[in-house]
Amino acid sequence: SGFSAPSADPSLCEMLRAIALAACLGSAAALSMEQSLYPGRFGDIVFTSEPTSDESCHLVMVGVGKAAGPSSMPETSLAPLAAHIVGALPTAFPGAMPEVATRVAAAASALLTIVVEGVTLADVAALPHLSQIVSEGHAVRLEPAFAPRDRVSAAVSRMTGTTPADHGIASKAWIDGKTGELVAAFSAGRDESAARVAAVSDVVAQSSAGRALILSLSSDTQLAAAAGTHPSL
Repeated sequence: SGFSAPSADPSLCEMLRAIALAACLGSAAALSMEQSLYPGRFGDIVFTSEPTSDESCHLVMVGVGKAAGPSSMPETSLAPLAAHIVGALPTAFPGAMPEVATRVAAAASALLTIVVEGVTLADVAALPHLSQIVSEGHAVRLEPAFAPRDRVSAAVSRMTGTTPADHGIASKAWIDGKTGELVAAFSAGRDESAARVAAVSDVVAQSSAGRALILSLSSDTQLAAAAGTHPSL
């Protein structure tokens, strides 16, 4: 279940945060709540537990063989790893670079990344062709780094190697603490609603001197924007 802050009253928002922190149970309490907060932005507070292994997010590296890296890593490590794979600087991101096999590098002239939301490894097993491709790769579970969260804030965290406390996308939408206005993440024509830090796509575009072709497609425009380039940076 969840509830929203009805106003931008700082005292009320602080109270709701305290209630949410006290209500988090089990392993979810180990996630950082402070990392989900950004100054002056008040979003929904959702009580949730850690996803089960069947519901968790995985990175599958295809074409690198088995045992190419760890079995799990923080979701904020995805950005430096992706930068390493495409030949960009992983040090452009604050997340820890996971230890991977030396063969996990940009040997090809092109890299294709496909993100499918809501599809688990169990779902993939029921799709023969996709299952065969995935079975030849290496799957890494991406561990959540903060709570509360929604799919937009989680996607931006994976692409930037930071949490909402740094990239500013506290949720799909938030209340501006100064104006009381409801602001949707990545609103067209509003640079202040975009992420505050560079994503993997930005680093690749800049380091490739314009040679990179980056396409981010999704039925959800906010998710597409999360993985795309951000000209305002």
